[in-house]
Amino acid sequence: KASKFFDIVTYTGSGGAQNIAHNLGSVPGMVIVKRTSSASHWGVYHRSIGGTGLMQLSGTQAVNTDSSFFNDTDATASVFTVGAAAYTGQNAEDYVAYVFGHETGDDSMIQCGTYEGNGNTTGPVINLGWEPQFILVKKYDDDDAWHIFDSMRGISTGSNDPALYANATSAEGDTTYASLNATGWSIDTSAGAL
Repeated sequence: KASKFFDIVTYTGSGGAQNIAHNLGSVPGMVIVKRTSSASHWGVYHRSIGGTGLMQLSGTQAVNTDSSFFNDTDATASVFTVGAAAYTGQNAEDYVAYVFGHETGDDSMIQCGTYEGNGNTTGPVINLGWEPQFILVKKYDDDDAWHIFDSMRGISTGSNDPALYANATSAEGDTTYASLNATGWSIDTSAGAL
């Protein structure tokens, strides 16, 4: 937990529109919500989609635009809003929310954004201004897996990268996906998932 970087909050759903306070100190880039009192999927709010859509961290579906997830309301520097959906705000159910910052000042050490793939092995270059240590990627306009890359397990330029899949129980993948550079990262695959 750190101001403008990351916060964790817990709350109980009301079964209707509900503002959930956070202490991030900036507008969140992403909020991941999990019901803890009973079984449910992980719900994901992302700044690029806004309060009108939800992605499922535990699934591969494209964005779901049902207003019951985030009540069609964008997050602010003090609250995010949930609706009555089982993923985010069902009455009397308990939830935990992981609140991530986005471009938080001079260092901008956390960013949540989008890019458009080009279907080539020399895919787009994503400029962050710094070399990332953790990358979470999901195609949001179609069904596909969540890919996780991190520098501890290795992201190798020109060779295979160990990828984890948030929506699957499989072992890590071993394919050429991405390369890191001093100012960001680039796509090294023509696979539609990235």
